[in-house]
Amino acid sequence: MQPIVIDASEYGILPDTGKDTAEKLRAVIEQAKRHPAAEIVLKAGTYILEKPEHNIMLPFEGCENLTLRGAVDTDGAPATWLKIRMPLQNDAPGWGFIAVRRSENIAFENLIFDYAERFSSAGEVAAVDAENDRVVVDVFEGQSHFDGMKCYSANSWNLKSKELNPIPALTIGFDQQVFSHTWHRVDHTERRYAIQGIGMSRLVKPGDGVSWHFNVIGRGEDRPNVFLVSNSENFRMENLRIYSCMGMIAIFVANRNITMRDVRVEPEGSSLAVCPRDFAWLVATSGKLLVERVYVKGVRWDPFNVHAGIYPITEMEADRKSIHVEMEKKYQRFCGEQRTVFFWTPDGAKNVPMTEIEETETSFWMRFANALPEEVAVGGYVTPGWMVLEEVVFRDVTIEGNCGTGLLFQNMNLMVEDCVFRNNTYDDIALGPIVSKEGCFVQNAVIRNSFFEASTWMNKCGTHEGAISMINAFEPLAAAPYNRNISITQNRFRNYKTAICVRNAEKIALSENRMENVQTEVLIESPKKHEVEN
Repeated sequence: MQPIVIDASEYGILPDTGKDTAEKLRAVIEQAKRHPAAEIVLKAGTYILEKPEHNIMLPFEGCENLTLRGAVDTDGAPATWLKIRMPLQNDAPGWGFIAVRRSENIAFENLIFDYAERFSSAGEVAAVDAENDRVVVDVFEGQSHFDGMKCYSANSWNLKSKELNPIPALTIGFDQQVFSHTWHRVDHTERRYAIQGIGMSRLVKPGDGVSWHFNVIGRGEDRPNVFLVSNSENFRMENLRIYSCMGMIAIFVANRNITMRDVRVEPEGSSLAVCPRDFAWLVATSGKLLVERVYVKGVRWDPFNVHAGIYPITEMEADRKSIHVEMEKKYQRFCGEQRTVFFWTPDGAKNVPMTEIEETETSFWMRFANALPEEVAVGGYVTPGWMVLEEVVFRDVTIEGNCGTGLLFQNMNLMVEDCVFRNNTYDDIALGPIVSKEGCFVQNAVIRNSFFEASTWMNKCGTHEGAISMINAFEPLAAAPYNRNISITQNRFRNYKTAICVRNAEKIALSENRMENVQTEVLIESPKKHEVEN
């Protein structure tokens, strides 16, 4: 199908005017939806987005076969900037760039996402008064700043190497009592600020770099994301740059088939960090996830969190052929397309094909051809197959300089190859459920030909510590080795306390991994020794 090409400039949408283009772009998107296939083309330059519609600048609702494409420079890098302009403030309202809902075959190419003024700042520590818990910084030229700035998701940086210093986060979380301590301008200086009483003085010294954010907005549908994608199929982002975001950069809920290729999330100019939350948070995703030639630096919490879900069985009919499970409606988009159900029983995982499903707003009944095994019972746990990815590939990906776990993977069928993980606060790769409401357990994973260096100086849950860790923080199922069929081969590990940590796992194959300055190569915490081939 040959798409119709819509040149946005023919509709008065021009770059570098300094005027808001959001309303006109929304009108062009609505026009493009009328065609079987369309490409909206933006010329090189900067487009301001200032007036949202329902907290979203550019909504793509019920679209099919639609691409938003920017221009490229002579090197092939994106040359079209989309910048949100809004007044600087703490805890600003959540204006998102793009929302894609109930759409198919949607792509975004050759675009740069940023703010006219970033809701973050960075500077160099000028003085530390430990006795009074006071830190003074000189804010870098080009950084946003104002008296009374909050200090969310703050981190310390080596300004020569532009790497995270291997210390705890300077600030973390949402506790508003903690964040009542704010930055105040010193005397009548232009860019010198001080903060007191927040606990930072024990962690930094003069000459360190410090980054912080004015917002730390969590999950939800009206949040300041670059992408919010839900209930959609065949979504692609390619040749993008993301330099700043006020919350999670990309949230994916109940989608099928996602591609990220040639995407760079990185600090630009004098910035040290990009956002106060994750890069990509994916839940209830099915089909294929391809992440190729992607670079992520400067995010707080996890660059990638790929998870399904673990749900309790609340009812079972007498013939043991039907069970009732409670689940939010938004997670049921593709429930008819993958009929396998994973039962997490005391004896291990049981995969059973489903014959019928009956949906409600908050739950569903699953029906099966035969009576379920005796170990399946009310109070047990399941993962629906439509939340499980059929294939996940991370290829030629670099994840470095992030205050979080590089890849938190709580799904199945993973391939990581030819990647680089370094200078990340927690594990570079964590396999398995990290909290009780997330999951599932990891089955069928290969990690090969990748390089790991000098991460994991903080122990995220107090139960694991490897560059690659297999974990289980889901207490009701804490004993059984549900993580299984995992191969870690031909990787290089440099400068770690522990390279590989095995917990709640079986059928683990380790081979030809090269260790350099590693204290413990393999820490086996829970499975029997014979379950690990090394």
